[in-house]
Amino acid sequence: MKQGLREIFRGRRIGVVAMEGMGVEFKSIPEVPQATIAAFIKKAFAEHAGADAVYILGSSLEALPLIAPLERELGVPVCKRSPRASGKSRAPPCPRADQGYGRLLETLPA
Repeated sequence: MKQGLREIFRGRRIGVVAMEGMGVEFKSIPEVPQATIAAFIKKAFAEHAGADAVYILGSSLEALPLIAPLERELGVPVCKRSPRASGKSRAPPCPRADQGYGRLLETLPA
């Protein structure tokens, strides 16, 4: 999966600095606390200096409310795939939202 997603990004001229897994069993993903997700993202971001954005993969992760706070702390755009967005498109989509989910979603055209 990681290699396929990496190629999708590259095909859209988006460089990939790193793809990190949390080491959580698939069935346990929905139970991961938001604080654990945020801490993991901050640590991975710090370990990979030079990243221009963070893309959170994992539709079962309860990470959408973390986007705006992570953007403020890390100073880069943060995006998370929405389970509703996993249709036929092979582009890495972001969920739609009006406010509170980060700068990328707040600036999407209606």
